[in-house]
Amino acid sequence: MWSALEPSEKEIYETQAAKERERVAKDTQRLKDAGILPLKKNKDNSGQEHDIEGAVIFPVARIRKICKLDPDVKGMSKESAMLITKATELFCAKLGKEIVTIAQLQNRRKLMPEDTVNVCEMKEKFMFLKKDIVDLRNEQVEANKKENSKKVSSKDLGESSGYGGKSMMSYFGKANN
Repeated sequence: MWSALEPSEKEIYETQAAKERERVAKDTQRLKDAGILPLKKNKDNSGQEHDIEGAVIFPVARIRKICKLDPDVKGMSKESAMLITKATELFCAKLGKEIVTIAQLQNRRKLMPEDTVNVCEMKEKFMFLKKDIVDLRNEQVEANKKENSKKVSSKDLGESSGYGGKSMMSYFGKANN
């Protein structure tokens, strides 16, 4: 169809395309200046560009394992695992910013578990976590009370993570023995 057009008709479309390219370039530069788009690109062997800043921090393999715990998930592509990992990072960053804001409103620099509960109670986008977060906080409070009431032996000191006397495994459903 393009080759069948007259040069005068092609010129109209070429002018529109040039205006659109100019608009997109301005918008892209504005987003880069605002820090929303990454500036650096990395070319791989095939010549395709990839964002350096777009790399994920969370371990993709661990996220993939967590996703596969769902019996409905039979397989997962590399792209979907990366997408879920990046979405998880963005969610955690947003939740973290809200928690920091709550602490700052109370003139504190230290983040408390109650800050997370407050965010999940007050912010609508995090309310789906409220029940789980409250339950987790209550379990932590009970475990800390038990730890404080027990006499700490040298064996217990070796197993402790240093964070309130609980090992990291206790947060994943495995009790600290």
